[in-house]
Amino acid sequence: MISKVQIRSLKSIKDLTVNCSRLNLIVGTNSAGKSTFLQALLLEAQNGFDKSGLNGPLISLGEYREVRNYSMPDSNIKIWIWENGCTEPAWVEFSEDFENSCKVAVSGELNVIDEILENYSINENETEHLHWETGFHYLSCHRLGPQDIYAKYFGNDDNLGIDGEYAFSYLMRHEQDAISEELVKNEEILTNSLGEQVNYWLNYIIGTNFLLKDIKKQIICR
Repeated sequence: MISKVQIRSLKSIKDLTVNCSRLNLIVGTNSAGKSTFLQALLLEAQNGFDKSGLNGPLISLGEYREVRNYSMPDSNIKIWIWENGCTEPAWVEFSEDFENSCKVAVSGELNVIDEILENYSINENETEHLHWETGFHYLSCHRLGPQDIYAKYFGNDDNLGIDGEYAFSYLMRHEQDAISEELVKNEEILTNSLGEQVNYWLNYIIGTNFLLKDIKKQIICR
């Protein structure tokens, strides 16, 4: 679980440190930096492994000069993430080179010289970068409207998609999985499977149920 986040020189944020708990509610006036805080988490998540820069699968912010806080003239954009039990944070840093291109550096990278000399050590107390496979999930405020078919996710992790586009794919994959006993409702009639429990809440809230059907083959007409 994330215990602390520090953000420097990103958009409206000069230097912000937030101590996190199990549930965090972010409130504030317009342009106070609420969205920027979430964008910082997404930047860390999409650069910890793939180094997508400021524009990647989770978030696209444009050019470096458009998102750097110029009230901090001597600072690059940098984001630190601490997890419980770790003394050192994972971090990602964005800077601009002489060709006005965005450069990305992340914690845990091996120095070329150290790599050659095989004289490097790994800090076991350093936080891992945020990533889908480490349990980091983000759902944006955007939602898909009614559709005849939905996207199917073929990865090995449980990616829901940033707009929830893989929610049905997730349900299909885990429909028979048992959920925690404390979450089970109406256990006299229903099982503790994820599918039946989701249907219970759908029926309770909007009076409907879902029935998932996998499309095994596709026929393309030319």
